[in-house]
Amino acid sequence: MAHPKSEEIVHWLRSTAGVDRGALIHLLECADCRQRAVAELRRQQAESGLADVLCYRRPSVAEEVDDSFADGFSRVYSRALDCAEAEQRQAAALFDELMAHPEPRRDVLARNSDRFRSLALAQRVLEASRDACFEDPRQGARLARLALVLLESADTEFYGHRLVHDLTGRAWSYVGNALRLANDLEGAQKAFATGSAYVEDTNDPLEEAGFLHLLASLRKHQRRFDEAAGLLGRSAELYAEVGDDEKLARVLTSLGSQYLDRGCPGEALQPLHEALRRVDPQADPRTALYIHHNLTLCLTETGRFLEAQRMFLSAQRFYAQFPDRVTRLRARWLEGIIAAGTGQTARAEEIFTGVRADFLAAELSYDAALVGMELAALYARQGRNADLRRLAEDLTPAFFSHRLHRDALAALAFFVQAAQRESASSQVVQRVADYLKSSRLDPSLPFQPLS
Repeated sequence: MAHPKSEEIVHWLRSTAGVDRGALIHLLECADCRQRAVAELRRQQAESGLADVLCYRRPSVAEEVDDSFADGFSRVYSRALDCAEAEQRQAAALFDELMAHPEPRRDVLARNSDRFRSLALAQRVLEASRDACFEDPRQGARLARLALVLLESADTEFYGHRLVHDLTGRAWSYVGNALRLANDLEGAQKAFATGSAYVEDTNDPLEEAGFLHLLASLRKHQRRFDEAAGLLGRSAELYAEVGDDEKLARVLTSLGSQYLDRGCPGEALQPLHEALRRVDPQADPRTALYIHHNLTLCLTETGRFLEAQRMFLSAQRFYAQFPDRVTRLRARWLEGIIAAGTGQTARAEEIFTGVRADFLAAELSYDAALVGMELAALYARQGRNADLRRLAEDLTPAFFSHRLHRDALAALAFFVQAAQRESASSQVVQRVADYLKSSRLDPSLPFQPLS
């Protein structure tokens, strides 16, 4: 069934109208709904008193179901919400305590200490895993595995078999996604295969949609692009079905990014604009940043540089919230592309030169190669053959000392030779740049120089 909104859950708890048996069971079995219900009850505590709501008895429920079920549900649901509220209060402190121990000790405590047998703690660890992946994918994988240890000892009779299974499937998808980000595609495939057995058993569309979204990212890295697009489409349908705009915006962002990576910026615009309409920048500033950044890229790649400039300026508040090195460099790179497209040649040259050096210093050689080609295109359009030759001489030792795949090195060698012969036209530079962008997703693509 569809997930009710948190305010709908509270309204039902306070009402005297009966609800169907399926709705009652859903509220007991769904981790996210129970968590949102507790948060909403806390928020409204000043109005009505949390204890009164938790213990409320509905005289008319017996008209919808038999007396024994109504009485039993009233006791069980009240107890479950009460326990969930207490667990969530304690989860942050338990998480800090667990993280203070050395890593091997954490697993021992998670397996053997009753104090850490908490579903809310497992959810808190999964949240930390998701956040860690952006900076340290291996740490993200370790945290997701720690959550799996916590879930292994969860009391399925108390929490419900399905609820524990759903979170276990989610944990395996987090392991798989973290390993994907760490370029361990084989390990990621095994993790998703393990998690799929849990997801196949779920009746929760949110869990299925989240799993499919992350699996699509793996399929993209495996160059199974059509399959990835299908998974994203199904995930988007599920999020739309339950009315979860926040997560739907993330899936649409991924879909737009996939089109952009495949060299189809026109097709990327529609899902990205739809994502922009649905995202809440206050609740999810990272997704808002991705949407604005990718939309700006789409506009530059379709020659709409003034629109791109306005979009880029509107995104500055999001870039400021994520000042990590890679985000900063990608923003600066995009600024250079816009400067080049709006005729600010000197500014673009300055930006590309600095960003290329920073990418090389960070050992992000592929990004450095792509920025180098932006600079080469700038020189080629101006007929600056001497500068192109110097750039090629500068690029040669830097690029060939880093681990680029064979055809990428061949493409760069083709550019270097053309620059040395002073025949590196805009067409030559564009051919090399386009190849480097395409082969980043598919290194098996052969480089075909101009005939």
